[in-house]
Amino acid sequence: MYKTIDNFNFDGLAGDFKLVEGIDMFGDYWRHKERTIAGIVTLFVYDSGQAALEFKPGEAIEFLYNDDVAEVFDNLDEVKVTELLEAIARNPIE
Repeated sequence: MYKTIDNFNFDGLAGDFKLVEGIDMFGDYWRHKERTIAGIVTLFVYDSGQAALEFKPGEAIEFLYNDDVAEVFDNLDEVKVTELLEAIARNPIE
């Protein structure tokens, strides 16, 4: 079973996020927020608190988007790649 973040503040996400929502073929409503990081690298954050950093379609790293990770993404211009990867590694979904 995958972890989620209880009472995740999806609507309060800071930064330059675009809300994407729809209804799937079964009639279920879904939503996520996405933010282009660089070129084809995109950050997806779901209302469960789960997130994915996608490098190209179908290739992504999944993690929980908690305060630790959010702080790193909010300061991308100031952090090293290793700091970003360490924050993601500290917050796995499984």
